[in-house]
Amino acid sequence: MIKNIILDVGGIIIDDGLENISKIFGKDMSIVYKKVYGGDFKYCILGSLSMTDYLKRFYGDSDYKYIREMLDPTKQEIFNPLLKENYEYICGLKGRGYHLYILSNLTKETYDYLNSIIDINKYFEGALFSYEVGLRKPEIDIFKMIINKYNLDLTETIFFDDKEKNVINALSVGIKSIVFKSIRDIENELN
Repeated sequence: MIKNIILDVGGIIIDDGLENISKIFGKDMSIVYKKVYGGDFKYCILGSLSMTDYLKRFYGDSDYKYIREMLDPTKQEIFNPLLKENYEYICGLKGRGYHLYILSNLTKETYDYLNSIIDINKYFEGALFSYEVGLRKPEIDIFKMIINKYNLDLTETIFFDDKEKNVINALSVGIKSIVFKSIRDIENELN
């Protein structure tokens, strides 16, 4: 019986996707999105590079005006909006007796934003954020770390993430894992 639910943040609790960013700018942003969130962005996620310092690398880039907007920590609410219905459903799971955990690749700036719009400690019994631990999904060790840190029983635990590569690696360490597409995926697994 499932007692513990581990959730990613991006794509489940906040909308950090390309579609949202393209909608904001009114055009296809796939090239800029890859430019910003590929390559060295991993160092922001790992906590070894600030977003401010990362942004400096793009000064003079033809897409700088978009990149500056996307990386502006004061505009997180626009570029990473809360998926309110998803969040409310997830909060309701705690009331149904489930133990909720977060495992997410986040920058310090995105964590600060997230914690300002939701009370992480109120609904989640624990969390591992990449910028704090210096590991990121899909690295195997981060999945082992959350299981060990919170002493989770693998037979009672399920993980939801919107990226298949993360689900595959979580499965490889014995965590039941599902690619998240909608809240129905969680509900289907719990019933």
